[in-house]
Amino acid sequence: MKYDYMTFENIFSLTDCLEINEICKNNFNKDMYDLPAIGVKKSSTVNFILWKNIKQKLNVIEKYIELSNNTNYNFDIFKITDNNYITYNNYSEEVKSEYDWHSDLNKEHNTHFKLTVLLNISTSSYTGGEFQLFLNKPTHIKQLDNIGSMLIFPTYIQHKVTPILKGKRTSLALWLEGPKFK
Repeated sequence: MKYDYMTFENIFSLTDCLEINEICKNNFNKDMYDLPAIGVKKSSTVNFILWKNIKQKLNVIEKYIELSNNTNYNFDIFKITDNNYITYNNYSEEVKSEYDWHSDLNKEHNTHFKLTVLLNISTSSYTGGEFQLFLNKPTHIKQLDNIGSMLIFPTYIQHKVTPILKGKRTSLALWLEGPKFK
């Protein structure tokens, strides 16, 4: 693995982010509920959207995921299908939303989450809400602060979102699965 993470800036414009937010809000799956990491503080609001309901607007990210995986990670991952879920995450100043240190591993399943993909689809500026990876020390991934940007990293890397101090941070998260790690 060459890099711990990869970022792609300005994939989506503010107009795109407004449209993505609207599509998501109109397609929340009310049968799904969030299962945060056990014993970890999480105060963001999470909703679920099926990939098939948002893929027309987001399908451009598939080429970035493929590029990242092929040039950096070489994980055996499954293709995104219509039945994959994406999470819509809101962090607000009212409750100083945050999500403390955790990883995105799913040890209980027949497959493993291998890559985490995050998109910043905020539609206005905010203070706080820094995304950090633990890379021998807490490391603020500043590129993800930019609206319309994307971050890809292996799910086993510890990460967190610091408390929102002002405004609202909105992101999408998608996990790429594959056969169990060997």
